[in-house]
Amino acid sequence: MEMRYLEDYCAQKQASPIEHLRACSVVANEYRTTEIDEDLEARERKEIEGKRRRFNRKACDLGDPEACFHAAQATLDNRRARGKEIEQAVKDLAYACLPGMEQRIPEEVAKAIGDIDELSVEDACYILGMMYYTGYPKGSRRPAVKKDAEKSYYYLEESCDPERSRYQGCTEIGTISEYGLDNYTDVEDAVWYYKIGCRRGEAKSCHQLAGVYAQGLLGEGRDLEAAAT
Repeated sequence: MEMRYLEDYCAQKQASPIEHLRACSVVANEYRTTEIDEDLEARERKEIEGKRRRFNRKACDLGDPEACFHAAQATLDNRRARGKEIEQAVKDLAYACLPGMEQRIPEEVAKAIGDIDELSVEDACYILGMMYYTGYPKGSRRPAVKKDAEKSYYYLEESCDPERSRYQGCTEIGTISEYGLDNYTDVEDAVWYYKIGCRRGEAKSCHQLAGVYAQGLLGEGRDLEAAAT
């Protein structure tokens, strides 16, 4: 099916919800993966970039988690983005991370998709968790997204889920567990997350895990042998 036809179909409001979503998702993905040749004239480059943004936004609004992730990324990559734009990016990342938690799509579309959480974007969970972990922009005196340990823990935990082959946020969620959330610490939880990250080759997780054993933070005395391994 020609891309032009799909673009026209995506623009039709009368299209059936599931076919509408599919068409817009295909178009959005096509423009996301299209490499912009450096030899193209500025007008052509601008046209492709505009379509990339527009169809990502359209597919996202219709309920495509991958499109929402890329729409959010485009906003965060824009240094001029402020206020409501960043608020929308946060909402898009939250949906991309846990699409089943928000009612963004019609019921008939949800039924056709099945388990929409299977479409969850791991990177979205990690990025959003880190935004709440450091504040965003990081180091800003007036961040658009303020530090929030509880929300950070929530999203980073989603990005460190061995049952779903997710390992990105294991070090950070372990650090939060080790050093405390609202004056509550759980070193055993920290060790569990560090082990997940370390087994997947995350050097920082291994380092943190070694530190726990070397300092005897589990209450069983220093375990230098475990720290060395």
